[in-house]
Amino acid sequence: MSKEMKMMVAVIVLTMVIQAGLIYLQRHLINKLTTALLKGDYDGFDRLIDKWYVMYVIAPFNVDYLKLNRYSLEGDREKITACYDGFNNKRLNYAQAKQVYLEAFDYFLGQKDRERCLFYREKINALSSKKEDLSSIKQLVNDSYDIYIDNKSDMLERLLEQNEKLPESHRGSNEALIARIYENKGSKKKAEEYRKLSEEHLKMLLRERKKKS
Repeated sequence: MSKEMKMMVAVIVLTMVIQAGLIYLQRHLINKLTTALLKGDYDGFDRLIDKWYVMYVIAPFNVDYLKLNRYSLEGDREKITACYDGFNNKRLNYAQAKQVYLEAFDYFLGQKDRERCLFYREKINALSSKKEDLSSIKQLVNDSYDIYIDNKSDMLERLLEQNEKLPESHRGSNEALIARIYENKGSKKKAEEYRKLSEEHLKMLLRERKKKS
């Protein structure tokens, strides 16, 4: 083997060793960070994630997302909002954008933040993918905005018809919207009926997904 070939092999081996070391360190750091969150050790989480070397081992998006989860667990609304606002100034790939926009919309919907809900609604409607049909997701987001923010009810008949056509375990999201419409209309009995159905069917869907995983 020539000297040049030996040098090339050595460089390749060294690169593989470094990569393996970084993968191990990344897993180790993420495990420590998630363990701190599960234990409610937010100070320990903050100390570790602010270490200078973390940004070189864990992808920036994952660091920001871990911080978002930390503030979500603590219920710090101001910092949760700051995290979501921060994502808007960064380049996200399709999967990251979809994840952030949907979670942000859901969060601000719960906060009844009309301005941010509208912002993320538009972001979600602007998403496109050649590999995934987003029409049902966009419909759910638009219906949620119209029902929870604008208190509209003109889609009730459509949602009831759609519900009958869906598999039982996939009716939960629809039924939550139907329940809210009935609540907005002052029909407490119907609202409670569909709220219970929604909870039951969402649990059913979770059980199905756990069996598949």
